Amino acid sequence: MVLASCFLRSPFYRPSRRESAQWMTAKGLSHAIQSGNNRPPLKKAISMEHSAFGQTADGRKASLFRAGNEHLQVAFTDDGARMVSIMSRDRHGAWDHVLLGHDSAEAYAAEGGSLGVVLGRYANRIAGGDLRIDGAHHRLATNENGNTRHGGPDGFGKRLWEVVRHDAESITFGLSSPDGDQGFPGEVYAEAEYRLAGDTLWLTLTAQTDKPTAINLSVHPYFNLGTSGTIHDHIIQIAATQYLATDSAQIPFSPPRFVADTPFDCQQPAVLGAILLSNHPQLKIAGGLDHCFCLDGRVTENPRNVAGLYHPDNGRLLRIMTTQAGLQVYTGNNLTGQFKGLNGLLHQRYAGIALEAQNYPDAPHHSSFPYSIVKPGELYRHQIGFQFTTG
Repeated sequence: MVLASCFLRSPFYRPSRRESAQWMTAKGLSHAIQSGNNRPPLKKAISMEHSAFGQTADGRKASLFRAGNEHLQVAFTDDGARMVSIMSRDRHGAWDHVLLGHDSAEAYAAEGGSLGVVLGRYANRIAGGDLRIDGAHHRLATNENGNTRHGGPDGFGKRLWEVVRHDAESITFGLSSPDGDQGFPGEVYAEAEYRLAGDTLWLTLTAQTDKPTAINLSVHPYFNLGTSGTIHDHIIQIAATQYLATDSAQIPFSPPRFVADTPFDCQQPAVLGAILLSNHPQLKIAGGLDHCFCLDGRVTENPRNVAGLYHPDNGRLLRIMTTQAGLQVYTGNNLTGQFKGLNGLLHQRYAGIALEAQNYPDAPHHSSFPYSIVKPGELYRHQIGFQFTTG
């Protein structure tokens, strides 16, 4: 695959001051939150540090697991197999949070939504809750405008996962989903393994089933590399020549469309603020970005570079690598501003951008879309990498 220039190079392209000024359309973020800066990395441990994390919405005890090295400090919880926190350095070496999150399971339950959780059985949407496999019709539980979103009202992100194993640099969460769960056929066992490797956090998602079933696992982290304000001054690049247009319920209604000459063209670095201020009908429907980008390159078992996110003020760079076919990009259009998260960051509209590597939404109803029906004896497996550097 021939990647676009700039961010998707390895190492990342660093724009000049003049280029950064040309790209910027909004003022920089307000002063950086200092809490958490210059925090030393965690000491090397035999197993991942863990502690109590409060109670889930249904009263079960959740746990927090922490790991770190000289590049990243990360935290996860068994509540939704959730990414709770990622801390990285800026170009001056200062540590800070780059992920929207909370400090307890109760706080996550209060805000609701999908902050940082693993999504399943089927990430994104299935129109009408209608699923047909091998001629059999399955009526799925619906939870958004008559459609099934992120696996239904009790999707994988709302479950307390089991801690299967963990060591100093990795943790694996497991979840058993019975036959008929949210209407999906087959008993499924899924695992989510987070592994810290230098400047990269890897997530490996696997699943097996005893009946043919639809599986589309992903994760829903919201990033803000500036650590305050909104994402308007972030710069994004995506290796995608096509995207999926949607109706008012965010259901794709046509084959992939070309991004050329639209605000969806992020093949070269683009300022998110300029995209969000566009009058394009698709952006008006969603109130921002909530669209799947059809990633370039052949899908193989080896992750490929697919996207970059850059903050010009502090130099933080995030590169996304994945084995998946699509990248759902969501700019936090429905964040309410009623909750504050880590470092006091207000979870307001556009406070973070979710970059969700996954299969195409509503693929069961589109013969031209890649579609993952997993059969008994097969292993569903995909990887997502989050690499943090500076430029």
